[in-house]
Amino acid sequence: RVAPVPAAEARRWADVLLTGFGMPTGGLTDMLAATVGQPAWRPYAAWDDGELVAGGNLFLHGEAASLNAAATASGHRGLGAQSALIAARARAAAEAGCRWLFAETGKPAPGQQNPSLNNMRRAGLVPLYERRNWVWRAAS
Repeated sequence: RVAPVPAAEARRWADVLLTGFGMPTGGLTDMLAATVGQPAWRPYAAWDDGELVAGGNLFLHGEAASLNAAATASGHRGLGAQSALIAARARAAAEAGCRWLFAETGKPAPGQQNPSLNNMRRAGLVPLYERRNWVWRAAS
């Protein structure tokens, strides 16, 4: 089942996303969960039976919409949750009157695959450009 995230599951949804990215929960959970119920945000989740196992967010700004913050719990990857979440969020963007839908993900290393990029391409999104990612590292 794929549907909007109810307020009662906002923290679980945020933790699934953060854990899926290998990021710490806690303060970041609070920040991400706070998007649930906000007018410009459309958080979605996928459930396996009653267990929330994947999620993604949609940000609306005028006629543009951004697919962002999507991840699936490790034991549930490769089962179609992200493809279903992309489709649900694309429908929500269209229903909100958006003309443009965009997303970003990492370019795979030569000879490698990026499942996120593959899912986006299957959904009809096309790469427009590459940009350099900068990583900040604290001085040792």
